[in-house]
Amino acid sequence: MATSAIHQPLQIVRHDSFVDVRVDQIVAAILIWANVFVCGADFRGQAGVEEFSIHWQILLRLGIAFVSGLAGLFWLFPKTYRDFLSGPGLLITLYCSWYGATLLFAVEMIYSFAALASLLGVLLFIPAAMRILGGAAMMRTVAFSLMCYIVGSWFAYIFIPSIGVYHEWVTADSQFDRMGGLGHPNELGLYSSFAILVFSGLAVSKQVRRGVAICCIGLAVITLMYCFSRTAVIACAFGLMFTLQKQLRTRAAIVVAVAAGCVLALIAFAVLG
Repeated sequence: MATSAIHQPLQIVRHDSFVDVRVDQIVAAILIWANVFVCGADFRGQAGVEEFSIHWQILLRLGIAFVSGLAGLFWLFPKTYRDFLSGPGLLITLYCSWYGATLLFAVEMIYSFAALASLLGVLLFIPAAMRILGGAAMMRTVAFSLMCYIVGSWFAYIFIPSIGVYHEWVTADSQFDRMGGLGHPNELGLYSSFAILVFSGLAVSKQVRRGVAICCIGLAVITLMYCFSRTAVIACAFGLMFTLQKQLRTRAAIVVAVAAGCVLALIAFAVLG
C-alpha cells in the first residue's frame, strides 16, 4: 500500500494561475486602466485643468481612445454589434448619431470631431472588454483603476502641492484650497463617488473581499470630503440606493435609505459650504 502510494504520479492543480490568462485579457485590462487612470489624470496641475490646448497628454488620450476603438472594431461584427442595436446600446447609437449630425454646426470642427472619435473608441471597446474579461473581472479592473487614480491624487496632494492642491478664488482677493489631486476637485469627487458605488456592488455580489472593499470605500469617502464636491456626495448617496436595491427590499429600508441620503446631502451643503 505504501509503495503504491509512493509511485502514484504527482498531480499539480493550478487555481487562477497567470498561465491561464490570455493575451487579449491582459490587453483589455491594460486599456481599461489606461482609459480610467491615464485619460483622467492631468500632470500639469491647476494650469492644465483650466487651460485648453493641444499637448502631449491630449495626444496620449487620443491614442488610447484610438487603440481602444481598434480593439472594439475587432470584436464588433463577430460579437458585439448586436449590443448597439437593442436596449441601452440603441440609445447610445442614437446619441452618437445626433452628436455626429451636430458637428456641422460646431465652432471648432477639429476639436469636436476629436471628441466624438474618442467617445466612439471607448464605446466600441466597452462591450468587447465585457466579453473578453467577463462582467465581474471588468468591474474589478475598473475598481483597481479608480483606486490608482485616488491613491495617485493623494500622493500629488501631499508631496506635490503644485499639482495636487487646487486654489479656487472665492472673491477677488480670497481663495479656498481644495484637493484636486490629478485633476479638478469635481473630477476627483466623481472618481471617488464612482469608486464607492463600484466597490459596494462588488462587495454585495461577493466579487471582492469585504475587508478590501471597506478599506477602499473608506479611502474614497475621505477623498470625497477633502475635494469638497457637494454634487458628488449627493450623487453617491442616491446612487447607493440603486446599487444596494436588492438589500433595500422592505419599504422601511427604502425610507431609511432616502432619509439617510437627505441627511448626507444636508451635511454636504453645511460642511462643504
